Amino acid sequence: MRPITWISTALLGMAMATQSLAGTPPDLRDHHDAELQAELEATMSNIGLLNEGRRGDLGLAVIDITDLNNPRVASINGDHMYYSASLPKIAILLGAFVEIEKGDMKLDKSTRESLTRMIRVSSNKDATRMLREVGKENLAKILQSDRFDLYDPKYNGGLWVGKEYSKHGAWKRDPLHNISHGATPMQAARFYYMMRPANWFPGN
Repeated sequence: MRPITWISTALLGMAMATQSLAGTPPDLRDHHDAELQAELEATMSNIGLLNEGRRGDLGLAVIDITDLNNPRVASINGDHMYYSASLPKIAILLGAFVEIEKGDMKLDKSTRESLTRMIRVSSNKDATRMLREVGKENLAKILQSDRFDLYDPKYNGGLWVGKEYSKHGAWKRDPLHNISHGATPMQAARFYYMMRPANWFPGN
């Protein structure tokens, strides 16, 4: 099975720093769109990747946010748990800003630069440093919390960081699939959708 790769940027961290993780967006799972799904499958067929999707070798989620309060959602293997290499560094980013919001970490120059390198150039050294500062068990609790539900057994898992980005062995692989660094396409999409400016969803 080929790992699925995603691209992330340090702009996400800047957005999170200014919004204090406020507001409650719509639940993407309530917004599956049959027309978008058909278009997605037709596109995958046209580029010769639909069979890979059917085998489970490829997973993706597409979210149309033209209307932010009424997203359109389509996916292929959206709840399939994949080994995801560096993608779960975004979970460490989330954990850091949760701790900053609580006052248990400071967004000083050193922390900001470390988080930026972790996301912008996928620094393993900085990812390990930030994971240690957030705390491995603490990050697992954040990802499974009712506030975020980014790892949810009801939906076959999600974002998981069960190992430092170093030579050290895994501290705790994900409970469902024994994966050290994992994600499902839908939970990755939910992460990015939730990390929007708070005023995108007035009244929340």
